[in-house]
Amino acid sequence: MSGAAAYPGQQPAAVPLRWWRYGLVFVLIFGACLLGIGLTLTEGRVASIWVANGLLAAILLRSCAAGRPFSERAGIAAAGVLGNMAANVALNDPWLITIGLPLCNLIEIILCTFPLLALREPLDFSRPRVLTAFCIVSLTFAPVVSGVLAAGWLSLVDGGNFREIFWIWYPADALGLLIVTPIVMTVHKADFEALLTRRMLWRLGVVVAVMAAALTLVFWQKSFPFLFFAFPALLFAVFQLGFLGAALGILMTAVAAYIATNSGFGPLLLSHGDMRATLVVLQIFVATTALESLVVAAVLDQRKKLQARLFEALQSAEDAAESLAKSQQETQAALIGARKASEAKTDFLASMSHEIRTPLNSIIGFTGLVLDGEKISREARRRLLLSQNAAHSLLTIVNDILDFSKIEAGRIDIAPHPFAISSLADHMISILHGSAEGKGLTLKMEIEEDVPAWLSGDEKRIGQVLLNLLNNAVKFTDEGSVSLRIAREGKTDAGETIGFYIADTGIGIPEDKRDKLFRRFSQVDSSVHRRYGGTGLGLAICKRLVELMGGEIGVSSVPGEGSTFWFRLPLPASEAPPAPALPERRAKTRPLDILLVEDLPMNQEIAAAYLEKEGHRVAVAGDGVEAIEAVQNKRFDLVLMDVQMPRMDGITATETIRALGGRFATLPIIAMTANVLSEQVRRFKEAGMDDHVAKPFAKQDLLRTIEKWSPKRPQRKEKKAMETTDSNEPTQFDEQTFAELSALLGKDRVEKHVSTFEAMLADLYVNGEDHDALAKAAHKLKSVAGMLGFMRVSGLANDLEQACDSTGAVDPALARLKEAGDEASERLQRMRAA
Repeated sequence: MSGAAAYPGQQPAAVPLRWWRYGLVFVLIFGACLLGIGLTLTEGRVASIWVANGLLAAILLRSCAAGRPFSERAGIAAAGVLGNMAANVALNDPWLITIGLPLCNLIEIILCTFPLLALREPLDFSRPRVLTAFCIVSLTFAPVVSGVLAAGWLSLVDGGNFREIFWIWYPADALGLLIVTPIVMTVHKADFEALLTRRMLWRLGVVVAVMAAALTLVFWQKSFPFLFFAFPALLFAVFQLGFLGAALGILMTAVAAYIATNSGFGPLLLSHGDMRATLVVLQIFVATTALESLVVAAVLDQRKKLQARLFEALQSAEDAAESLAKSQQETQAALIGARKASEAKTDFLASMSHEIRTPLNSIIGFTGLVLDGEKISREARRRLLLSQNAAHSLLTIVNDILDFSKIEAGRIDIAPHPFAISSLADHMISILHGSAEGKGLTLKMEIEEDVPAWLSGDEKRIGQVLLNLLNNAVKFTDEGSVSLRIAREGKTDAGETIGFYIADTGIGIPEDKRDKLFRRFSQVDSSVHRRYGGTGLGLAICKRLVELMGGEIGVSSVPGEGSTFWFRLPLPASEAPPAPALPERRAKTRPLDILLVEDLPMNQEIAAAYLEKEGHRVAVAGDGVEAIEAVQNKRFDLVLMDVQMPRMDGITATETIRALGGRFATLPIIAMTANVLSEQVRRFKEAGMDDHVAKPFAKQDLLRTIEKWSPKRPQRKEKKAMETTDSNEPTQFDEQTFAELSALLGKDRVEKHVSTFEAMLADLYVNGEDHDALAKAAHKLKSVAGMLGFMRVSGLANDLEQACDSTGAVDPALARLKEAGDEASERLQRMRAA
């Protein structure tokens, strides 16, 4: 036998064997040897069936299967050899036979067990492969070798006939191994415990009765060759009790056959020949019955195990199906939860927007009313403008929050239109020119000749990506240059493939850090964040925008030498669009009867003041219930409907008014609320509202919307588009616009707006270092300047706003705007003097 190697299927080693267990092995082998001698049917010292070797082989195989160490297995083998020697001593054998024959038996056991261990399979005799291997070894190799050694030893020591000894030794040992070892290896403690049930005891009784009846019929007579009756009884025992029935049937058959034959009964005595011939027939019969029973038992056991595995597989399949169904239910519930969470987020943002915008509406509105007053000092006007700018800054923060939620929800709209690629690139370079010049950097731009002059795409989004990448290049470059190269790189079904390459000679990016670049709130490392600042959102937004436009973005870099950020977009070639016609000047809307539905008194007062100044007649309702009563009691031209109100909200009120039918079905209803998310707006339209004005509203937006929906408004006359000049520079001052405004509002009212305009110009110097506040001031100045006719100031204010929002070259843009503002102030002074 081998060393302490592990065998497949073995169990962890239990506690060490006690000394009395070795004694038990000694006693068992001693008794088995005496039994073998007692079953000798012929003269001499060789038994007819030698059970001791089969028993010791089974004990050793069980110890291997249990994972016993080699030392314990060697102890078991030694105890068995000593038991064999003790039996020989008890029979007064010579000392050479006493020692020699047990050693031959030990060699046989080793040769029988070693091939099974070499299979590297669990030592399970119910497996046909293991049982077949054992039967082959026990019938051939092992008993043949031991028989040759024993016959040689006995013929040498005792002078016996080698051939006769071998042919008695070989079948006796082979039969002992074939019968005893499989029985001991296949019958377990659980089998005996199963017999304790009433059902199994009944089966056991029936099997014993059938076997006893069949064996009595076969062996306790000597007139008829009824050997074939034993086989059906054995099969019956196997089918009823499995391996336990096989063991019981083999033992009963062997014992009955040997006792009956030794007593002069049984069909074996009908064979011709002496006792040795009868013994051979007996051994063949017992071996055949043993093989038949063991094979059938193994097949039945495998069938039973296969059925159990099939049942387990079916049960596992059912469990898997239940688990899958449960997982699907959980997934569906998670999806529903996610949708509800998304809806809750939308409702939260809408509610938050409403709650913040409502007081902002009051602040901006009342400030505007005070600024419209006549008796107000220049310093007070400046302070009020600062307060109004602060309110607009807070409003911008709210808008940013809503925009961020739109980006997270994937609701960014891409609006392609024709644009000139050279103008876009030149504009981006001009914005960053001041910042690059301040650091001593060279800005370069190259557009390859085969790039179409006009392309179709979302110019605003492309400019946003370009400006972000160019700004990063300038930020992270201390010396050298930053370049923008635009190239045509092929054509696809979606259009021309245009590549944008922004290269710098800056710090570069290590390869192991590049995967962080396009993640949200991520920068290369904390030291970069401390030195250069930033939130880490810019590149993530660029990546999202580029992907939304059907392109790809990436970077190549060498640390210490610089980086090249690139993105490619499919942009169809386009033609230059026709010059747009100038919009017709807005004529004053005839006085309307307007119902203002608003729950907050401050908002009621501001909106009513705006409307009444335009000549409209305004009635106020505090909630949806009052609005329904009001429209039924009086005919209104238009309804301004707040959405979130006590008692009845604006949506329910609108649905109720529409349900009244008749003239109420076509009554213009405009939502006037801080709820401006796309889902909210869609809900307004579904309820029957015609349009909406976001609060806090701009006065011109409110009036423009009212004009749009006013009944019997005069028809507009189409005007031909004015021809554009070759210059992109807007005019300094549009006298016609200023004159029309003066005629519409009067000189005093226009002078108030001019004072506001001058205060805004002065505010640029106050907010020069605060880019956020400066962007807000530029945004407001842009519209006021345009309204008064100062077109160049309006255009430069727009450039300054973009530069502030993109952290571009603010100082040059501010300087140009201040220069234009000074020119506008001088013109106003000349106009006053005139």
